[in-house]
Amino acid sequence: MATRKTARREAAREAPGEDGHDEPKVWVPTMVFFTHGVGTHETQRVAMQRAMEEAGVAECNMVKVSSVIPPSCRIISREHGRRLLRSGGIVHAVIAQGETNEPHQRVTAALCFAQPDSDRYPGFITEVEEEETKGKSAKTATDEAGEALLTIVAEKIRAKVDAKKLWAKRGRDRKVRVGRETVRVGAITATAVAPEKQGDTERWAVAMAFAVYL
Repeated sequence: MATRKTARREAAREAPGEDGHDEPKVWVPTMVFFTHGVGTHETQRVAMQRAMEEAGVAECNMVKVSSVIPPSCRIISREHGRRLLRSGGIVHAVIAQGETNEPHQRVTAALCFAQPDSDRYPGFITEVEEEETKGKSAKTATDEAGEALLTIVAEKIRAKVDAKKLWAKRGRDRKVRVGRETVRVGAITATAVAPEKQGDTERWAVAMAFAVYL
């Protein structure tokens, strides 16, 4: 049977905060960076490891997550982000991956991101991955993911847009207007082509793109 002290302690843990709302109990990233890599080898797993090595995340335990950028999350450079990683660390990331062992076949993994200037809305990431990567150029993959991305953002903001036209007009500063919101957009791609066979041995090509949360 619980003592009065124990009961009070349990009640305090379950009580809402001073503003009447529960305090968040989840980890919310404050930074994100984008990176990519490609790798080839006769073994798929080794090709994948080489792609992660090129991306600078091979020594991390990667946890694949879905595609929401928290409000106020700061986008930092790849170089800065990689310096913050530690060997064996558990790292959450949006991951787009394409792979093939068909000689001369191209795979392009792509990530596109959008982050409203206003903290009222989260940002989003869209991916071209898995079977979608096969045969695509970097431009085709980027356009496909980018147009889907702006559609998602517009629906969140409750604005109507021509996503295809808006993505094409994003300009050098990589900012667009969605309704009344200014939105920063960007993209990262990785393209790999499977090599010729060596004798009877096929070789894998793996392309990977990451949005790494910190």
